[in-house]
Amino acid sequence: MDDSAPMSVVALTVGGTRGAAAQEPLGRPTEEDPVTTEHARPTWQADACPDWCVVLHAQDDDERDRTHVSASLSVPARQLLGGPGAEVSPFAEREPGGPPGSPEAMDSTAAADLAVCLHRRDGAPSTWVYVGDGAVQHLELSTDSWRRILPALDRVLELAGG
Repeated sequence: MDDSAPMSVVALTVGGTRGAAAQEPLGRPTEEDPVTTEHARPTWQADACPDWCVVLHAQDDDERDRTHVSASLSVPARQLLGGPGAEVSPFAEREPGGPPGSPEAMDSTAAADLAVCLHRRDGAPSTWVYVGDGAVQHLELSTDSWRRILPALDRVLELAGG
């Protein structure tokens, strides 16, 4: 996998129109449908959706699913696997090892697209950043934690020459 490959954005489609003859996008009132997005907000929803939320909340959402979630950024990555028989995401592709006796033969790696997104439980003060492969490997930290980690990442990348 090319580590310099650009990331892509994966977004849910949350807009649209009411049909070929419709002139109003979804969420805007019409004479036939006077309900607006604000009025359709579930009664359990404590906070209005942040600008980045792509979830279509419903009154019957399970309590565990009452979360604001952003679109995901998809970032191609290579991951180092921990030893023989290490668990690998079903979405990852194991990479061939190096020639026997080489340093590369000692490490098992896989190529995977990592998802990066925001989420916050409705009514909660903390927003979380998820970085992971969707199955096996992930890191989920608060936005404040990521703000502290990013300068450290910049520093070690500078030390590595990359």
